[in-house]
Amino acid sequence: MVDRFFLGAYWGSRIESAEDCARRLARYCRLAELDPLPPTWLKVGRNRAESLSLRIDPSNDNLRRLLEQSYDEKFPGLGFRLAVWDGRESSGVAMKVTCGSDARVSPNVVVINPPSPSGEGLRLYRPETVRAVFCAVVDEWDPDWAAFASDAMRDSQGDARPYAGWLTCAPHKGFR
Repeated sequence: MVDRFFLGAYWGSRIESAEDCARRLARYCRLAELDPLPPTWLKVGRNRAESLSLRIDPSNDNLRRLLEQSYDEKFPGLGFRLAVWDGRESSGVAMKVTCGSDARVSPNVVVINPPSPSGEGLRLYRPETVRAVFCAVVDEWDPDWAAFASDAMRDSQGDARPYAGWLTCAPHKGFR
């Protein structure tokens, strides 16, 4: 079995408004349309049928509304959360975002899960594609560190943070 990979970008406390987070997310979604990721995103619902009916308009206003819906006034440190996917079962891409949070309560993170590197999903593992998506995430979210790695690569490094992957960066220490 081929190991699945993920792209994770992580940063500490950055209390941002839903508007600021939506602006970052909208810019990232537009950059991702270059080809590496799907131009259509669906909000993750309770089941596949519900998700397929929840197409996301990637405009700033719509993304801000979606992020505001995730905000819990009882726990403001949690920030905003959104989980999306492209609607394809076995060859699909999923993305989870938590932003605007107090890292002491909830980490800020963008995680992209591409399909396994086989069949139709293999195109997302071309070096130029992985680098384009990786750079888009780093440029738009400005994380403390990011990695494109497999679960096995991450697990083999124990509790080390940042962990190394196919691509790893700590932008504040000099990226590119």
